Amino acid sequence: MNKKNLKLEKIKEKKGPEMKRQIIKALKEFWKDEEGQTSTEYILMVAIVVMIIMRFRTELERRISGLIEKTFASMDSVVSGPK
Repeated sequence: MNKKNLKLEKIKEKKGPEMKRQIIKALKEFWKDEEGQTSTEYILMVAIVVMIIMRFRTELERRISGLIEKTFASMDSVVSGPK
């Protein structure tokens, strides 16, 4: 069992106000932990990518639709053969 899981098990054993203090202490430690910041950075990057996609959604839809139409048109010509 790693260090973080062991702390969670200790918190589960507590009751009432002691449990609340332990949870607050664990949250403060998580906030100070450098590893927690990397997960926050990943969340921010995903949010930015989603915002960019939403901003340019209509343009992306138009281009992807065009690519799909070209692909199916070329597949139709291959399947049907020369006329």
